[in-house]
Amino acid sequence: MRTRECIRDSRVGRTAGTVDLGAGIGLNLEVLRAFGVVDALESNPIGLAQLAGNPHVRDVFAHALPRPLERRYDVIGAFDVIEHLADDDEGVAWIDAHLKPGGLLVATVPAYEWVFSAHDVALGHFRRYTESRLRRVVGERLRVRQSGYFVTGLFPLAALSRVPSVLRHRIGAARQASEKQSAKVPGVTAGLFAGMLAVEAWLVGQGVDLPFGLSVYCVAESRGGAMAS
Repeated sequence: MRTRECIRDSRVGRTAGTVDLGAGIGLNLEVLRAFGVVDALESNPIGLAQLAGNPHVRDVFAHALPRPLERRYDVIGAFDVIEHLADDDEGVAWIDAHLKPGGLLVATVPAYEWVFSAHDVALGHFRRYTESRLRRVVGERLRVRQSGYFVTGLFPLAALSRVPSVLRHRIGAARQASEKQSAKVPGVTAGLFAGMLAVEAWLVGQGVDLPFGLSVYCVAESRGGAMAS
């Protein structure tokens, strides 16, 4: 099923409630606003400072999972969040408990454990995923409606650039190091990358399954359940 059809079939309207887990500085909030009112959950002080003045957010919850909220939502966004949780099943259980019956989880995670490197350690990742692994974890609680890979065009270059960091991580030389790779690229290159991602987003929206990618996405529906206490 196409991603847009998943959203439409869930009967999510302009008055729907949405929460962005690990909202960071709020880059996703304007997009999520298209589905209704948006809350944000974030524990980092830098992110909280940015969210405080964001016009697209209703309420900001200054804590991390799995502390319960008193609301249930039509849509929960978990964009590069689940890999930060020591217990990903506990995280999906929290999400399930905070979705309304028929509500949607839209999640992304980094792909392929064999690319796990000192960069992931520095970012606080516990793991990376294949599509099947993400479907298995999410599918224990929710009904998976669509999943797949994206950031396909950039994958070969990104994977190659990670090789030195992967090797250092595997021999243990960078276990305590902060080794985040820079995301800065020249303007022309950034424009080319953005164009590639836009094409991929269109393909995914049309239901095309990309064969591999730097990230995995999943759209899953709540089967209903009791609110967390």
